[in-house]
Amino acid sequence: MCHWIHTCIYYVLVAAVCGVLSERGIAQQSSDTTSIPPQDHFSMSFERNVNTFLWDLRGSYFADVNGWQARTTERFQRTLIQSDRVSIKDDQTFGVFLGRQLTPTLQIVTSFNSFLFSDNRSLGLSDLSNNKALIGTAWQPFPELSISPLIGYSFDNQQRVHDEGLMYSGSALLQNFRWGLQFFGRGIFFCGVS
Repeated sequence: MCHWIHTCIYYVLVAAVCGVLSERGIAQQSSDTTSIPPQDHFSMSFERNVNTFLWDLRGSYFADVNGWQARTTERFQRTLIQSDRVSIKDDQTFGVFLGRQLTPTLQIVTSFNSFLFSDNRSLGLSDLSNNKALIGTAWQPFPELSISPLIGYSFDNQQRVHDEGLMYSGSALLQNFRWGLQFFGRGIFFCGVS
């Protein structure tokens, strides 16, 4: 219960900071009209279904200031089932992205992503975590195409078994591409750990 209260307080503080920054004009939207920047948002929901209680907290913030872009996202879900014994399942995803525009077509980027899963039932996968810290570039040779190779470090925990090492990933995004009368937009993502 204490973890849930701390998470609620965190979201309220994030929402307050986002509101103050947006009010003062510090958080600016990108001037690039080919893509729509993520919307800042904060949401909380609660649902009760007989003996099952569900909490879902989400938030994101995006800022584009003087060639620097920053984005943070968070999602926390808790499922509590009351029966002869209380069952609690937590699922949390957190991400931070920071980018610096070097030229109109090249950006240096870094990101940190974390996934935590906890379940007090004994199902074999009751304590998991996956964390990744990456750095690389985002290259946009054409307004419709973006290519991003990244390298970094990954450290994971599954049932108290730790795994860590070098990680590399790549992605390509095709958006607003027109061929005749048709528009195309697809993303390709590749990830590897060694």
